[in-house]
Amino acid sequence: MKARHGYPQCVASADVTAAEDADDCGRVLRELRAIKHVSAAELAARAGVSEQDVAEFEAGRIIPPRPAFSTYLRVLGYA
Repeated sequence: MKARHGYPQCVASADVTAAEDADDCGRVLRELRAIKHVSAAELAARAGVSEQDVAEFEAGRIIPPRPAFSTYLRVLGYA
């Protein structure tokens, strides 16, 4: 599914658990980072967060608040 800006959209639904949402959003970020050839360490540095924050998000252990996710997308050039 594509969002208006051309990147995949993370959408919660009643049929999707929070864990599935976290996995999906983490996968999206990992794939977008790979497309741009940006390491997790580089994304973390650009976004002003720890590399562990990026790793935990990509592993589906956390879903960052919308502003943080927007920051990840922006520093990758998607927003």
